[in-house]
Amino acid sequence: MRFIISFITFLFISCNSDPIKRALKSDSLLKSIYNNKDLYNTQIIYSEIVNNGKQIKFNEFEYNLDETAYFYPASTIKLPIVILAIEKINELRFSGYEISLESRLIFKQITNEGEIIYNKNSFKDIIAEVFLISSNSAANILIDFIGYDSFNNKIKERGLNQSTLNHKFNPDPYVHNQWLIFDNQGNLISANNSNHNIVLNSNLKRLKLGTYTMLNGIKLNEPFDFTKKNRSSLRDMDGIIKRLIYPSAFDEDHQFKLNSEEYDFVRYWMSRFTFEDIGIEYQGKKDFYNSYNKFLFHGDIKNDLNKDIRVYNKVGEAYGQLTDSGYIKNYINNTEFFISATIYVNKNNVINDGLYETDSIGIPFFSILARELYKNLID
Repeated sequence: MRFIISFITFLFISCNSDPIKRALKSDSLLKSIYNNKDLYNTQIIYSEIVNNGKQIKFNEFEYNLDETAYFYPASTIKLPIVILAIEKINELRFSGYEISLESRLIFKQITNEGEIIYNKNSFKDIIAEVFLISSNSAANILIDFIGYDSFNNKIKERGLNQSTLNHKFNPDPYVHNQWLIFDNQGNLISANNSNHNIVLNSNLKRLKLGTYTMLNGIKLNEPFDFTKKNRSSLRDMDGIIKRLIYPSAFDEDHQFKLNSEEYDFVRYWMSRFTFEDIGIEYQGKKDFYNSYNKFLFHGDIKNDLNKDIRVYNKVGEAYGQLTDSGYIKNYINNTEFFISATIYVNKNNVINDGLYETDSIGIPFFSILARELYKNLID
């Protein structure tokens, strides 16, 4: 009898000491997701920060984490694209080019219809678009600046071995042509992406997803194949955010090659709400709201936001898979934590039909989960 009581007590303490499970059981929506974790392909990493003044450590908790289970990263992979673009700007400057984030540049395409000039003229404005509205066009310009092969090699040099870039982002009216990027001296500084190596995804679960696939308005009786799609893992995404916020917690070889001003630049833009700073130009435009770029904590609130609580993040959403990876800090009470999570919401099991439970399940999942973890942390 004593053994049974002790075992029950152990289970209670174990569940109670796991902040993720405690949060998932605190709300009816979260509880339904918790009870169907495989249906929703849910994975979560939550980290509390231990700072003794000399060293940063992370007290990590995981839920259903599986590096062998594929999920489509969508726009979350734009974050390392931004970082490696800044690294290339530094490389060009060190080799003699007069270039910075604010340099005036020309972003140009040559098409059968003529010449196209992009409506932004600096990397600063391009990167702001990536964070404020997750612009596909802006991110695709950065891909043509870095190059696929360069991205795939450099991301692994940083110890992020599960991230691969194979293609650009859609929808984008300019996706089928390469951007030519010229500095203010007329030098061509973009990469040549005409021939790059596709890194096939293999030995992963969930590479084929759905019962049906919509293609050009036709419903095909077959799953969608992600073998040639972009890839990342929740562990890599979590590592990217942590390297940006606390670079000193990592070996120098695995830190990004940014100076303090460049770190601050990335942190600034990734923590903006959509209508902040130059984002005011998107106010009143269809589809955008102030927490458009924040699933975690703020996503289901839309506009009446507590700006004392900042979310440094990059969201991703496509094919029914939603992902957000971020650092959350309340600058009033100095509460901080990291959370990375992904969820699949596709009740009808049709891929690419645009009918997903994004607003009813997906975004509320991130917002409520982050708020519950925050509440447990300050209690």
